[in-house]
Amino acid sequence: MTTEQRPQPGATPAGATPDAEGSPGAGAIPGVEGTPGAGAIPGVEGTPGAGAIPGVEGTPDAGRCPACAAVVFPHDRFCERCGTGLRPGDPPGDRADLDLGSAAGVSDRGLVHRTNEDGFALRVLAGPVDDRPAATLAVVCDGVSTAPGSGPAAVRAARDAVDLLAQLAGMLTAPPATPPHPGGTSSDSTGDSGDSGDTRPLGSRPGPVPPGGDTARWQASALRAAAATAQRSAVATISGPDDAPACTFVAAIVTPGRLTVGWLGDSRAYLIDRSGARLLTADDTLAAEAVRAGLLPPERAETGPGAHTITHWIGTGSASAVPRVAATALNGPGRVVLCSDGLWNYLSAAGALADRIAELPTDAPALAVARHLTTVALARGGGDNITVIVIDIPGSKDDHLHL
Repeated sequence: MTTEQRPQPGATPAGATPDAEGSPGAGAIPGVEGTPGAGAIPGVEGTPGAGAIPGVEGTPDAGRCPACAAVVFPHDRFCERCGTGLRPGDPPGDRADLDLGSAAGVSDRGLVHRTNEDGFALRVLAGPVDDRPAATLAVVCDGVSTAPGSGPAAVRAARDAVDLLAQLAGMLTAPPATPPHPGGTSSDSTGDSGDSGDTRPLGSRPGPVPPGGDTARWQASALRAAAATAQRSAVATISGPDDAPACTFVAAIVTPGRLTVGWLGDSRAYLIDRSGARLLTADDTLAAEAVRAGLLPPERAETGPGAHTITHWIGTGSASAVPRVAATALNGPGRVVLCSDGLWNYLSAAGALADRIAELPTDAPALAVARHLTTVALARGGGDNITVIVIDIPGSKDDHLHL
């Protein structure tokens, strides 16, 4: 069983230099009033064409999303599959809040930009023990404001990347379909074992993964494959000669005892647990690379020349869509935070982020944390699109989230 969500449509701006500063833009959303191809939203109250969806039981007032054809209902403000705004007069993609219980996400346009070009996707794969997830999968993509078409590209890249991660994680975390061989390896229908030495990107088998090193291997490989899928998906959104979409990419795979993240650009992943708070990613920007090369002091990484000019990205002109990957063992309780620079511009240091989370009760749900962090960014100016994903890491059954 899976629960999922993949907001949210962006839009396009103008220009063509991959610079993530103020990353929103513009782009036509089919079927949304005021954009090319606008029209009625079938099944949404107050628009023509409302009615039952053939073959969908008990949905007399249901309709279809004009962008992705998912089932929508009269009370929906946005499509739960792709994030398209559904109510006349609501700017599409301005805000999306997603609650999956142990994980949640919020994406907000902010207070300065006219559109939201961030995209995010989140999915939880149910586990067999104590209702704890077998895997939580998350992606944030921040569209580059100066690259036309980046909003829709960010949305589709995040969605398709999580789709692939879910497919892989579903196979690789599933209970064994056949007993293991006496030697301790399991085999798939082709007879290949996990120790075959296959060097293909995803290894040799889609079967269950034994503990230890193989877990690290499949997670890192899955993130590289997800980034490649995001790259193809971003480029596939190009609809005209002026489009040149580009976006950041940060993804996380959370399984019991392990967190693996992969990234391109300057969207970030943080881990806050009882060991402390730490940033797990390293920005791909001109300034950050100058700091790593010893050309700038560390304190200039976020304020020096090129501090928001990304050097690696997903989309048009990307020299490589191979992400850097980092992994860490998890000893819960704790929380993982993925975000665009619309949040970390105001809460860059891991300790500062943890301090704002600590303003909430220790048992605050993931959605409350994501909303609180978004509110902090808005209160400090909301100068960019803000996207925050929060994933809870459980401790033992006697633990609480005392961080």
